[in-house]
Amino acid sequence: MARYLGPKAKLSRREGTDLFLKSARRPIGDKAKFDSKPGQHGRTSG
Repeated sequence: MARYLGPKAKLSRREGTDLFLKSARRPIGDKAKFDSKPGQHGRTSG
């Protein structure tokens, strides 16, 4: 079975919630642009 090896912050940004994948010590807002969705057109969608 395959595993997802890509950026895990992208998963959190896509779902719009903190999945606790990388934010054990610092909040997710400090690590990524959490208010926008990932991708080239993330600002306009949603």
